[in-house]
Amino acid sequence: MRSVFIAGVCIQALMLSACSGGGGGGGDAAPPGGSSPPPQTPPRIVEKVTGLNFGPYLDGQSPNQGIVISESQLTARMQVVAPMTNSVRTYSMTHGLENAGRVARNLGVGITVGAFFSRDAAQNEREKNGLITAALAGDTGDVVIAGSEVLERADLSEDALISQIRDVRQTLPARIQLGYADTAYQLLAHPDVVDEVDVAFANIYPYFDGVPIEQSMRHFDFIFTRLQAAVHPKKVVVSETGWPTAGAQRGGAIPSATNAANYFDSFVSWARTKQVEYFYFEAFNEAWKTDEGSQGPHWGVLDSSGNMKTGMNAGFDGTNAADTWSRQIPGGAGPAQLQFTSMPVLGSTEDLRGQVTGVDPALYRVAIYIQAEGLWYPKPSYTSPTIYPGIDGTWSADITTGNGDEAATRIAGFVLPVAYRVPIVEEGSPAIPAEVEATAVASRKVER
Repeated sequence: MRSVFIAGVCIQALMLSACSGGGGGGGDAAPPGGSSPPPQTPPRIVEKVTGLNFGPYLDGQSPNQGIVISESQLTARMQVVAPMTNSVRTYSMTHGLENAGRVARNLGVGITVGAFFSRDAAQNEREKNGLITAALAGDTGDVVIAGSEVLERADLSEDALISQIRDVRQTLPARIQLGYADTAYQLLAHPDVVDEVDVAFANIYPYFDGVPIEQSMRHFDFIFTRLQAAVHPKKVVVSETGWPTAGAQRGGAIPSATNAANYFDSFVSWARTKQVEYFYFEAFNEAWKTDEGSQGPHWGVLDSSGNMKTGMNAGFDGTNAADTWSRQIPGGAGPAQLQFTSMPVLGSTEDLRGQVTGVDPALYRVAIYIQAEGLWYPKPSYTSPTIYPGIDGTWSADITTGNGDEAATRIAGFVLPVAYRVPIVEEGSPAIPAEVEATAVASRKVER
């Protein structure tokens, strides 16, 4: 599940993750009852990771309590991870987390701080004020994050989120870059939001996509490659990825200590090879996340006491794991081709199915148009005029989303670069947009 702040309280919504940075406006100081046993002998670190998502909560503490995390606790928790990471990421600028940047600076640790936006307008203002105050004081690092998974949780509309981002931009010192974090799927679906920021922070979880561990890095690389191509030339940073050591199975994705260690080592090796910046999810187990699902408290590279989990040391040994992320081009490299592998018969409401071959499907998407009563219509709809092919190039499209669509006599498909924005055609058009035809690397038209 994802965490969300409403009226100063952190509650849960949708998938897993963020809110590791606390939130809310006001509240009592952290009670002394929160504690975790001291860590054992620190592990040997050959090479630090690029970044870790950092939640400072001890066992018995929860942002749901509205507590304020003391600076001494922030310092103690950050001292545990300082020897193993170049940077940390936090999620909120209230409830004590507004001090994280100063603590990190004093410890010589890089930091990327973030303001957590939700449906609570007053809390959003407190988050923005905390972010700008820290930025002006030099306690934020070179880039800040304005919002985390706001679209995934559907807390704000796209327009409302853009308004929040612009508010931050207006008062942010020019030397600091601005970013927004969300799932890769949401970033792909909302290019206008990405346009507003300097850096796209992407959350990519093969675990949540139900991908078996053996295929997880190929899946990750596929999604990352697609997003990177779609938002080019903007920088993409992996803001969250991870694998839980325990919890519920999702599809073919099985949480276990072995799978989590393998994923961590493979991901760090991928990032080192590709030279991609990242924040791994997450530094510590956080016991308060039990209401996120059974996997919630088990994402840490370290347990809640700061002890490294079994097998995680491989991610810090400075050597690369075997390449499990390279992918094959469907049909082999060659001229791009678009195939219709299953054509619904006239009058049917079944989906149209096909495959893109000859090119990396991560770099392309498919636009489908149907002709009914002499006019062309984009499918599935004018608001969703393209389909992303899967890792094997296969795709399916619902081409009967409007009245009478099943009677369409002509169907056309186009393979388009993933960064290309298809012209919006709200009403039927006598012709397919000429620029679509000109931009396509492959196309197909059939009559039925």
